[in-house]
Amino acid sequence: MSGISKGLDFLRQQQARQSQRDNREVIYKLWISSGDTAKYWMLVQDVDADMMAPMVHSEEKTVMKDGPRKGTKFTVDILCERETRDEPIENCQYCAEGVKLLGHRLICWVYAESITHETQKKPEWELAKKGNTKLYLETPDPRVRLLIMKNRLAQQVLKKYEENGSLFDRPYKLEKTGTGTSTLEILSCPDDAVPVPAEVTAAYNSLMPLEDAIRSEFGRFTKTARPQLGGRGIYTPAAEDDDGSGLVDLEDL
Repeated sequence: MSGISKGLDFLRQQQARQSQRDNREVIYKLWISSGDTAKYWMLVQDVDADMMAPMVHSEEKTVMKDGPRKGTKFTVDILCERETRDEPIENCQYCAEGVKLLGHRLICWVYAESITHETQKKPEWELAKKGNTKLYLETPDPRVRLLIMKNRLAQQVLKKYEENGSLFDRPYKLEKTGTGTSTLEILSCPDDAVPVPAEVTAAYNSLMPLEDAIRSEFGRFTKTARPQLGGRGIYTPAAEDDDGSGLVDLEDL
């Protein structure tokens, strides 16, 4: 799975293409809260082509526009310009400036079938039951969403891939419990492959390029790089990880 960490080639090689994108395009993401359960298909036939694991920074910003929130502080995640921690720090202006590095995020598209909630926050969620427990069923719209995974969930996904040799051929259930440092995400799926619904295959065949989605999600606060030998617009080959997985840094989160 060495290609999974190719990470940010697109960031350095596709500036002209990105400049033509409509940055107002909305990228829908699959987020769940404590007590929620999501059921979805992973739109990943080739892990090297259909998943990316870029590194991201966390930086504090201030609302500048006039209005009731002007002056409010908020935190954003920004793409790192390095592919791995082995690359020189000066290849990324954020690393060079000491902006906090969060580590990798494993990212892919999913086809969301349903999300069940313990409380009803939207009137369109349908009442359902699990035994004597009331739940509220959300049918996601749109179904295709971006799944951004931190360390624990990413490791579970990679383990499923190692066990089954594929991610595309079975549905997944993700349950989330607890809060803060006690948050727990549990991923499960059938032991055996099942037929993939036609609508899932159709969704896979019409996906927006993953690199464009990542750029839209994490790149909207990116600054213009200062001229330098490395960094944005110049490709620098990444150092190899010991196991070739590209995700060695996930364990450092």
